[in-house]
Amino acid sequence: MFDIGWTEMAVIAVVAIIAIGPKDLPMALKTIGQWVARARGLAREFQNSVDDMIREAELDKVKKEVEEAATKLDVTKEIEASKNELEKSLEMPSLELDPTRTPEASVEKPPEPPPSEAPVQSVAPPPPDAPVMPLPSTMDQPAGPDEQKPRPEQSPPQRAAGGQG
Repeated sequence: MFDIGWTEMAVIAVVAIIAIGPKDLPMALKTIGQWVARARGLAREFQNSVDDMIREAELDKVKKEVEEAATKLDVTKEIEASKNELEKSLEMPSLELDPTRTPEASVEKPPEPPPSEAPVQSVAPPPPDAPVMPLPSTMDQPAGPDEQKPRPEQSPPQRAAGGQG
């Protein structure tokens, strides 16, 4: 800052000891330190106030630019134009996509219910050579004379002893 070297500092210290005296030198250094602290504080305060003025000037400039942009762009006019355009699109008659229809037929009528059909009674009959499956309700009934019913006295074949079982 002041570009003071060690030799200049030594000369200042020797002059201070001779002029002030060794007894009062600590008090003098304390007072000098307080003055330096105050000077630094004032310099910092000055720098902060200058920075604040610069910020305010920049903010004023930005505020002016925003106000100019707001006057150039009228948002209410844009909103009003969009609103009018939307209302016009809602008022337009619906367009018919089928060119074969006449304008009188464009009025929608409720759909007609489908004609009632008779329920399907049965599916095609099975082929004559298909095996006949007994119904669950007839399985417990005794078999007819031409059908063989398994006999309970017949047991399953026995396995040979000693084999895996």
